[in-house]
Amino acid sequence: MRPQFSVTGPVWCPQRSFRPALRGRRRLWWPAGVLAVVVVAACGGGGSSPAAAGDSGSPATVTAPPQLEACVAGSRVPCYGQDPLHRVYDLGALYARGITGAGTTVAVVDDGANPWARRDLAVFDRFFRLPPAELRVLAWGRGAPGRVDPAAAREDIGDLELAHFIAPRARLLYVQVRPGQGLAPVAEAMAALGAVAARQHISVASLSWGIPETAIARGKLAALRAGLVSAARQHVSVIAATGDSGPTWPGLGRRVVAWPASDPLVTAVGGDVVQAGPSGQRLRPDTVAGGLNATGAGLSALFPRPSYQNHVARVVGDHRGIADVSMDCAMWVYARIPNDPQATGWFSVCGTSLAAPMFAGIAALADQQAGHRLGLLNPLLYRLHGPGDGVLDVTSGSNTDDGVRGFRATHGFDLPSGIGTVGSAPEFITALAGHQPFTPCQPAGRGMSLGTSPSAVPATLECSTGGLR
Repeated sequence: MRPQFSVTGPVWCPQRSFRPALRGRRRLWWPAGVLAVVVVAACGGGGSSPAAAGDSGSPATVTAPPQLEACVAGSRVPCYGQDPLHRVYDLGALYARGITGAGTTVAVVDDGANPWARRDLAVFDRFFRLPPAELRVLAWGRGAPGRVDPAAAREDIGDLELAHFIAPRARLLYVQVRPGQGLAPVAEAMAALGAVAARQHISVASLSWGIPETAIARGKLAALRAGLVSAARQHVSVIAATGDSGPTWPGLGRRVVAWPASDPLVTAVGGDVVQAGPSGQRLRPDTVAGGLNATGAGLSALFPRPSYQNHVARVVGDHRGIADVSMDCAMWVYARIPNDPQATGWFSVCGTSLAAPMFAGIAALADQQAGHRLGLLNPLLYRLHGPGDGVLDVTSGSNTDDGVRGFRATHGFDLPSGIGTVGSAPEFITALAGHQPFTPCQPAGRGMSLGTSPSAVPATLECSTGGLR
């Protein structure tokens, strides 16, 4: 019996977190990180203050992110490069030389809809001194999604804002998929991804949702992943969150990973905790996000080890292992959703649904610097190593959760943090952009090797048939 779960409550983001209750609508669709209102200090540090100018009409109780320092008069670095989290990754150095994501498009594919996305993006942009977002909205399938689901609306605006936060000149394509039951919205999302990859000239796709691999019948896998194959053919980088239930899924009590993050054609992004000071210096080493908001990580039961993970076989064995890379998992976003007490202005985000769109922004910056789409990033990522390539090793923390033993971070590649996190964006992006794009989808018999299969899944990727042969 395939489990179905619903996420209906908040995940709070101060020092203590708790997972939302699994009750209400039985939806298989999973928002990777649930957003929540916070009226105290943000997860990443810093205090809160009354809402800033630009928070037009917000209630007096709405809080704002920690205030930015004043811009340096006459600086060549735009003001939006002066935020502490931008400084952590040294993004200002990229912005100063024009690497802002210009000429690229990031598609955010989510279920539901947020009719107030443009307004909320504008408030977010003004506060963080970002240029106005160039946003297009595409309602996929049978017209616009129906009743607004507040949880989905919070998720969607957070994804859009955080991709824009990293790549402020990248265009945004907001793909709205009608919610549904079981695998239906997943199939619709994959169809939408394949279509926009082929027709909308996107560079990167960000997916902050997933389902447990145990929910996918073997005969359904090839059809579900056809959109990923289409994206790979078009050299679109697909980024997906690994989830926030550690090595398991709520209620399962055993190890399982989420798809599409586990797919070899996807870059799986885990979450790490960044402790930064007001000027952007790291106060202590990053750690794997653990506890009640533990980052998803583990070994796939559907996919064997892809060739790009051959040199980390000591960790993954014969299986596809995730995460591939990690990114900060705590940040402020802005949303005002009518009749939603959790979205009355500024609130903080915790989870890999923050990390995925932020890394999608990183991918867009790399595409711009390269002058072309990089496509599947994983074969490029696994060539990077150490500070010279802008990689910061994450060596502490565990994703144990729900009574299921997880995986610990260690030196070098590990499952919770992948190759590590972005230490210096200029070096990281330069290293990525310096490699030639990898083409995983070849004519029959010449596809990407997936190594030795641990199960019945064959070992060759066959894109012409839309799945694994």
